[in-house]
Amino acid sequence: MNFKITFTLFLMLSVLGCGSESDSPKGITDDLSHLKGEEREPDITELSFSDGREVYINSQISGRFSGIGNAHTFKFNPLNSQLVSISIDDSSGSKERIRVYVSNPELDYDESIISSITYGATSFVAIAGENYEITVFTDNGGGYTVKIADANRETMQLKNHEFYVSLVSEGEEQCNGNTKSFKSFQLYRIFNFRDASIQTDINQIAYYDLIDDYTIGFSSANNGRGNSSSRGGFDASSKTNHWYLLDPNTGYVSGERRREYIWDFDDPKYQTEDCISSVRYTGKIVL
Repeated sequence: MNFKITFTLFLMLSVLGCGSESDSPKGITDDLSHLKGEEREPDITELSFSDGREVYINSQISGRFSGIGNAHTFKFNPLNSQLVSISIDDSSGSKERIRVYVSNPELDYDESIISSITYGATSFVAIAGENYEITVFTDNGGGYTVKIADANRETMQLKNHEFYVSLVSEGEEQCNGNTKSFKSFQLYRIFNFRDASIQTDINQIAYYDLIDDYTIGFSSANNGRGNSSSRGGFDASSKTNHWYLLDPNTGYVSGERRREYIWDFDDPKYQTEDCISSVRYTGKIVL
């Protein structure tokens, strides 16, 4: 389905927004502190600034941009394969939209992106012997400090009831008898099981309900109108069931997002789209 679609839908039961930990938990109230990773940040070495220089694990470097559209690049060559936490602090205090990419130039693949006004930190798996580039850039100028450390909750800026979870997703979609598989990929999310919420990579929080002792999720039903640039208007209806199950002993997390939807086109020459998609998640708390 390559055509452009616009929708007007309603009755969404999942709420997105920004927020903080609740004093009235609506999720899993068990003590999960035994599942936390390393709490404290290691000793950090301050490096002198030089654009293009090499940075090391457990170090930080500060810089300042003189104008719009500037970028600074640093090299990172880990000696050991490990989970690494990296954070960005806008030291000017003015929220200048300073952002960081971590990439492997040999693979031309971005490992992560963080921003001083969205995610303040992230973690990624660094492979020994690989050559990484840490690129800091801005739209508006300003100062910053970038820190790279052994993975820990302090650098990740995790609150008391937040957990950094590594997940692998895979799935497929069936439409009118045809099946298309989704490419498996790695993703990281910040779960707050006490509040039954998940922070996404754009710094929004999705709120869920407690389904049973260790499962959070939501169900929604949507009806409305849509429009295809190539097929015209259609009636749209969908049902979504999204859940995550936590093993409170091991920290393993599994889940699924299942969506059923029908697009009934106004023009009878186009076949009704009757589809079921399922994305499954497996992973574990890492911090």
